[in-house]
Amino acid sequence: MTEKPHSILLVEDNAIIALDMSQMLASFGCDTLGPAANVENALRLIEQSPPDAAMLDINLGTDRSWPIAYALRERSIPVILASGYAHSEIESDFAATPLLPKPVMKSDLRHALVRVGILS
Repeated sequence: MTEKPHSILLVEDNAIIALDMSQMLASFGCDTLGPAANVENALRLIEQSPPDAAMLDINLGTDRSWPIAYALRERSIPVILASGYAHSEIESDFAATPLLPKPVMKSDLRHALVRVGILS
């Protein structure tokens, strides 16, 4: 019997980066939920089809992804953060959350997926 692929919510407002991330996730045997480019769409996807984990770009244009991170935390869904900015922009509640620098390297993403229990 084949194991069902893990569903990873991808929240990224740059279409090219989202495509690259989706391809990386697929290479690890994960299905991408989304990508969602904004908070509203991400929250809707979480309600419709809760993912096994999520990868969030912190900055979504003029918005931040913290409402999404809190919604995922309430559901005990692991989060991976990605940002092209300094570590200082991380809310203290998520200081222990894996943070990947952008551009995200495939090896870093794999390590983060292991850390949150998606890959072994």
